[in-house]
Amino acid sequence: MKTQSKDTSPEFEKVLIEKLRKKSTTENLRTALSLSSLTIQLSKRVMLRANPGKSKRALNLIFAEVHYGKMFAEKIEEYFK
Repeated sequence: MKTQSKDTSPEFEKVLIEKLRKKSTTENLRTALSLSSLTIQLSKRVMLRANPGKSKRALNLIFAEVHYGKMFAEKIEEYFK
């Protein structure tokens, strides 16, 4: 079996996939939501460090632009004016 990741052995990947298959849909969803939340938090932390002194609103607009595009961020900005 070819692994999905170059740094993962086929044996470990097989064990991991089997564990995922045994988990309930609820558990898998909880894991996915948790990872998504962590990713958003880390992204916002990087933006805060790269833009010290910016307001929370400005940082949220930067986040929207980076992740969803300039046009989306501009629409959000217009909506809240």
